[in-house]
This record gives sequence, C-alpha cells and structure tokens, in this order.
Amino acid sequence: MKKNEGPRLSRAYLWLTTPRRDYALIDSVIVAYCGSVLLVQILLQISPFVTFLATTPFYSIQTYLGLLGGALIVVDLFTTKRIWQGKYSLFLYGILALAALASVRMISYGMKENIFKLCWMSIQFVLMYSCAYRRDRKTLIKYAKGLFYVLLLIWFVGCCVSLYQYVEQIGYMYVVNPLAMDSSSNRQGFYDNRLFGIFYTLNHAAYISLFFLVIAVVCTFREKSLWAKLGLLVAELALLCHIILSVSRSAMISMVICAAVLTWAMVRNAVKGHRPACVLIPLGAAVLAAVLCFTGYHVLKEGLARIPYLKSMVEYHQQADDPTAPSDPLPEPDFDDELLDRENLESDVSNGRMSIWKDYVSLYQQIGIIGLSPGNYMPYILEDHPELYIVDYIRLNYPDKYESGIIHHVHSGYMMIYVSTGILGLLCLIGFVVLCVIRLLRTILRNKSLSYLYICALALVTSGAFAALTDEGLFFQNNPHTTMFWLALGILMLDSLAPATLPESSNE
Repeated sequence: MKKNEGPRLSRAYLWLTTPRRDYALIDSVIVAYCGSVLLVQILLQISPFVTFLATTPFYSIQTYLGLLGGALIVVDLFTTKRIWQGKYSLFLYGILALAALASVRMISYGMKENIFKLCWMSIQFVLMYSCAYRRDRKTLIKYAKGLFYVLLLIWFVGCCVSLYQYVEQIGYMYVVNPLAMDSSSNRQGFYDNRLFGIFYTLNHAAYISLFFLVIAVVCTFREKSLWAKLGLLVAELALLCHIILSVSRSAMISMVICAAVLTWAMVRNAVKGHRPACVLIPLGAAVLAAVLCFTGYHVLKEGLARIPYLKSMVEYHQQADDPTAPSDPLPEPDFDDELLDRENLESDVSNGRMSIWKDYVSLYQQIGIIGLSPGNYMPYILEDHPELYIVDYIRLNYPDKYESGIIHHVHSGYMMIYVSTGILGLLCLIGFVVLCVIRLLRTILRNKSLSYLYICALALVTSGAFAALTDEGLFFQNNPHTTMFWLALGILMLDSLAPATLPESSNE
C-alpha cells in the first residue's frame, strides 16, 4: 500500500460519506418532509382531530410517513450521504442496531410495535438530526420561521379552547382513539385538578407549549413589526397559562431551566470583554431569571386558580340583581383553594417514579447487554413479572389499560434506552452525550456572541435533556417535542450556526 493512501477503512469511510455530486433537490425534499412530519405530529396531539382521523382512511398516516421516511433514508444513503454528517451519529446508529437485535430476541412477543418504534427513531436520528446540514443558515431560519408560525397558530387555537374549558370547569372522559392498543378512556378538559384540555397526552402537550413558548420569546426579540410582537405576546400568554394549568412539575422545571439558559446567553452576548464580570454577570442573571420564573409561576398559578371562582361570583351577582330571576337564588360560590393541587403527590414527591425505576433496575439480569426491545418490554414484564409494582399498580387502578397490555412505562428517556437496548445501548448513549457536551462547550467558548438561532436551540435541547430524566421523551417516541429536540440538537452540533454575525441580507 502506498504511503499516501491511508488505511483502507479510512478510504472506505470517505467513499461511503462523500457525495459524488450536488443533490439540492433531495435535500429540499427531506427538509419539506421534516416539516410535514412535525405538522402531522402537532395535529395528532389534538384529540378531536385524532378521533376524526380514526374514522377515515388517513388514520394510518404515521405509517405512510414512516415508510416515506425510510425510503428517503435509503435515497440519501446513495446520494447526499448527509446521514453521516450528524456529529457522533455512529453512537446513535449503534443504539438502533442494538434495538434491532433486541427486537429479534423478543420476536415471540411480536414485531409490529418494534418495527414502528425503530422506524421512527431512525427518522429522528437520521433525518431530523441531519436536517440543519441540508440548508444554509439564512434559508434554514426563513423556513423554520414560516413553519413555526403555522404550527403556533394551530396550537394557540387548541390552547384557547382548553383555557375556555378551564374557566367553565368542563371535564369529561371519552375514548380519543378507539383503534389504539390502549383504547381506554382519556381525561379531557379540566379533570382531576389538571387541565388536559383538548389534547391527547397531558405531558406531551405541556412540553409542546413550553417549546413553542421558548421559540416565541426568541422571535419576539427578533421581529421588527409591532403587530407581530403583540401577536406573539398574546400567544405566549396562552401557552404560559396552559403550562401552569397542566400542573406538570417536569414542564415547570424545564421552563425554569429555559429561562435561565435564555437569560444567560442573551446577557453574555451583551457583556463584552474578558473580565471576570463577563462570566459572573451572565451567571448571576441566569440564577435571578430562574428564581423569578419559579416565583412567577407560583404567583400566576394562585391567580389562575381564582378565575373560575371570580366568574361564578359575577354570575351570582348578576342573578341576584335580576328581577326576573327565580325566587330561590343560587348559593354563593366558595373559593376552592385546592383547585390546582395534585393531592396524590402528598405522600410521594416523585409520583411513584422511584418505585417504577426500582422495578426496572431490578430486571437487570433479564435486560442484559442488548435489552428487552423498545416495543416488547411491556408484554414481557406483564407475562413474566406480574408481581412488580409497575404491573400491579396498573392492574388495580387502571384495569382497562391492564387488559390492553399496558403497564407503567419507564418514566425516563434514559431508562428507556437501558431497558430497550441494554448496557451496550446505555454506553452508546453516554458516549454520545459526553462528546456532544464537549463540542457544545468548545463552540460556546470560541464564540463571544451566539446567534439567536443557536440560543433558541440551546434552550430547547437543555430543557428537553432535563425533561427526559422524568419522562420517556426523546427516544423511541413519535411526538412533536421529540422531533423538535433532534432538529435543535442538529443545529447545536453545527458550528457554523453558532456565531451571532450574519450576512446583512439575512434576518434571525
């Protein structure tokens, strides 16, 4: 072998990852696909839309999009080859390979659910994570901004309807998706001291509102039109009220983290020089923002808890002053100071998560080095370990879910990786996270000022990573905040998007 040839493995890697020509059209198709997936995912979080879709041939739209995504991955593999450009993506592909092996291991419990989850996780890891590489910075911002306003309008309407349900104290149960594996009834409106609204899944909806709130705040700083700023402020108020009324503690913590990250980055941009103050001032501002956000959350929560009472008082006095009203007026309403309290958390601050995680960790021998697969760990545990809390609690409290084959899910994205792909999968994830954090810190240290696009992505990724500690998002999920996380992480890993300086013709 000649000295200048290098190892054969290096040459094979270069051949595999280097496109032979420009494939701009394919990049455009994939970017449009990513936007279409996010649009469909947002619509599928709105309960009436899901119910309607179940009566139409379009109910399987996720399957069609999954198949199209798989085809685009294959096309990209032989054309643009950008699927290799996502930083440290080999670790992610290792997780996928282990999940596939675990699916074969658990094939006696079926393959359908595993195929679905593997397909969508492949789309997240491959297409969403590499999306930022398919457009220049100016075009990427323009496209993302247009898509965001469309999605925000849809979600804003859903939030307004949900807030109306709260004011009117409307709560009900109905089967949102009669064709789902879990066909049990869903809580809707204001139910059990929480605002489920017209959304399919409470925690997912709360995180979507949080992510949209973060993006809207950044857009408010960048918009030049006063009317656009006012419209965004109205949307932000609705999103904030929805997050608070959902009484999702993990969403609340993530919101505090977002406030700290956004404040730190923006103050850091404003403070110039290399003095110690340039480090301490942004950190102090971030801490102050976190404290104010936490305090403001609870103050607003107390205020929102009084709105139904105030409405009832107005109606009471209107009836009392109406001479045509019945002779027996309604009793004067009482204020419910526990309207937004989650009473079931008084004895267990983790809401059962500690017991759930303990059960899953106790299965370390069964999980082994490649895991129980993302789609079959539930039926396996249900059949082989019915004595565990994660099974028995659902059997006693939610018999309809138990009959559908549902047990307590892992309640942690990182635990999900361990259960699904075993020790090797967890090691792949740790390697990926460590390298991403190192790259992120190096990029921040190299740039005195960060672009608003990068700051927004940093807030989304940080809050999503923390939220995954207590929720199963980010991995083997098909929902909007998972998609937004991987799109944002792709932006963070692309160094060229970090500097604040843009060409004069562009607008962040």
